[in-house]
Amino acid sequence: MASTPFGFWMNRRGRLHRITEHGWAVIENPRRFGLTRTAVEAIVGAKGIHYNPNARHQDSPRGRLYRAVMSKGWIRLRGGQSGWSIQFMGNEPQVLRLLLRRIKPEYWGDATALDIGDLQADSKRFLLAGELAAAIAALYADTADPAE
Repeated sequence: MASTPFGFWMNRRGRLHRITEHGWAVIENPRRFGLTRTAVEAIVGAKGIHYNPNARHQDSPRGRLYRAVMSKGWIRLRGGQSGWSIQFMGNEPQVLRLLLRRIKPEYWGDATALDIGDLQADSKRFLLAGELAAAIAALYADTADPAE
């Protein structure tokens, strides 16, 4: 997926932080993301010396840094020519609701392709932005009490 010149970190209250590169945003301001400078430097080295934004493996300093931020509840969003990549850890229904309410109206048309990955559940789903409401309803239907 080709990247856009920007992306976002979004917290679980829907607050967006527009960034040009996810990792450097964290390295430059770890407290914003609920991390200490010491914790970040333990992952990427002093001043990010071991950070490589092109390293895609989950065990790379980049992958470990992203997981540390997502473990604090942050959602990673990156746009591309063929759609958007969204990564988070846990509570998929909440994330989908935030995407529908906070991101879709301004950034996505109904035909925008979404690659959604819950790293905690090790699950991935692909859908169109126009299918978000139905996906949310289906998630809640799956958890509904059958006795109701």
